[in-house]
Amino acid sequence: MHPHLGPIAQLVTCLPGGTAGREHQKLDIMIYVYVIKSCKDGRFYVGMTQNVDVRIREHNSGRTKSTKGYIPWELFFSETFPDRESARKREKYLKSGFGKQWIKEKYNRSHSSVG
Repeated sequence: MHPHLGPIAQLVTCLPGGTAGREHQKLDIMIYVYVIKSCKDGRFYVGMTQNVDVRIREHNSGRTKSTKGYIPWELFFSETFPDRESARKREKYLKSGFGKQWIKEKYNRSHSSVG
């Protein structure tokens, strides 16, 4: 073994561990803003989650107090965001008066007859 390789190997192993991994993990966690529509009365609900499928199941099982009276729910659309902060801004907008109007117009456009 060459005497100079030992310290070099030691330096490599002493580098801060895991920083690249943490950055990678942060990129892997996506936050979804979702809009569901009640099949009972047509109302919309806006929420934020890391797993849309699981969250909709929770809404449809009656586990969410604010939505259990309007079961069943179906996904209208969802949007993906890289972090909670940007997702929260979008969620707040969609819950505002302008956002609610935007959702209704998007729904009407998606269900208007072509011809």
